[in-house]
Amino acid sequence: QFLASLDRRPDQFTVLVRNVPPDPHESVSEHVEHFFCVNHPDHYLLHQVVYNANELAKLVEKKKNMQNWYTYYQNKYERNPSKKPTVKTGSFGLWGDRVDAIDYYTKEIEKLTEQEIAER
Repeated sequence: QFLASLDRRPDQFTVLVRNVPPDPHESVSEHVEHFFCVNHPDHYLLHQVVYNANELAKLVEKKKNMQNWYTYYQNKYERNPSKKPTVKTGSFGLWGDRVDAIDYYTKEIEKLTEQEIAER
């Protein structure tokens, strides 16, 4: 009686679908729409796909940080072209091989630019 007495609201008919199996021929959105149109044609209205973008946000933040370091070392080199800046590649810059900082950050940013594209 409670539900029948209220005006109809979308949240009364909302269904949460998680872990949709991948289909090589359809996107997740197309797959969900196809499923509901075939199995519930009289009751299906629409759907909205929501993705977890936390990993993408981490990659974007890391890339921004790397670009800041690249800019820092590029400016440092431009002020003193006789000495190329270097950086150690290990943890916290304390261990690892000493390499050209500008080349290192250029490569790291490129590796990040491909991971970011794949994550998108």
